[in-house]
Amino acid sequence: MAWFDFMQEAIAIDLGTANTLIIHNDKVVVDEPSIVAKNIRTGEIVAIGTKAQQMHGKTHKEIETLRPLKDGVIAWNLANDIGLKAGVRYEKTIINGDWDSGKKDPFENSYRNILPSLTVAKEFSQTESLKLSYNNRISRPGIKHVNPSILRTNNFSITEGNPNLFPASTHQVEMGYNNFGKKYQGSYSLYAKKSIDIIESYTRIDTTGISINKFENIGSSTTYGFSYFGSLRFDKLNIRSGFNLYQYTGSGDIDGKEISLTSNLLYSYNFGGTYDLGKKWKIEGWGFFRSPSQTIQGTSTSFSMMSFGIKKDFKNKRGSLGMHIVEPFNKYKVFTTDVSGINFTLHSERNLTFRSIGISFKYTFGKLNF
Repeated sequence: MAWFDFMQEAIAIDLGTANTLIIHNDKVVVDEPSIVAKNIRTGEIVAIGTKAQQMHGKTHKEIETLRPLKDGVIAWNLANDIGLKAGVRYEKTIINGDWDSGKKDPFENSYRNILPSLTVAKEFSQTESLKLSYNNRISRPGIKHVNPSILRTNNFSITEGNPNLFPASTHQVEMGYNNFGKKYQGSYSLYAKKSIDIIESYTRIDTTGISINKFENIGSSTTYGFSYFGSLRFDKLNIRSGFNLYQYTGSGDIDGKEISLTSNLLYSYNFGGTYDLGKKWKIEGWGFFRSPSQTIQGTSTSFSMMSFGIKKDFKNKRGSLGMHIVEPFNKYKVFTTDVSGINFTLHSERNLTFRSIGISFKYTFGKLNF
């Protein structure tokens, strides 16, 4: 109980590269330099903060001063080119809103989160490394999720936000390998994610047959996956590609009923490239495809997009003129959704015009000095 009582008070911790601050009830209670003094022979920490700062540059040859904080995390260099980074972030979010008409009560919601991270990395060379990491991240609800106004998309469907939503919290463990050479660059990653309080739109059918979609903290999900991104560089050609393979398992309690499912293998991939035609002309292409998204209630449509373009750079290297086309082979996109509930199965389709043609112009005025 003492821990939770403590967290109810206004406290902030700033782990800065120069100074570490602790603020309690709008008062600074700790303000010390982020520096330590260590005995090289024994490894003992002999001073921290202001005392260590006073020893900087004036110490015995067996004493060294270190700044363990870098970019907001604590970093150590261990033996055999192994590095360790650890960090923690405290966040408080406040959401509130009011109605101009005054016909409904105002709403307010707030939450606090402590988000740790830890990374162990092994460098084989300046271009090759292996890392194992853990981090805790949150996905806050956006405006469309918390806005309680009713959105009527058509005569048979309405969407309503939920101002009482909490953020989804995700714990992720990842092992990644990176190789960045002059010709080939590649990143490989195996990961596992556990999310709680995931935010999804849940559909119910009222007595008149209208589907009511409301955002809720549905439950939890577990995802296992493998991802890759790589590129190849030649004299005039640059090729890029990537993919992500994963499986989703979700569970929750909706309207007093336990729901769980395990998806098939889900995936997404992308590819692209640029070719130098010479005389300042370049052509490029890009494509993306994603399998149907899995939710605890069903699936939403797969998605793909493709674009091609051509660009002419000016001789003075200060600007360019280009043209591109999106979806040259498909004028329309069909968005489908398949969900099921206690007493219904819903299938919907939307057709949207997606093809577009654009012209771009870029020019740099003035002079930059570095």
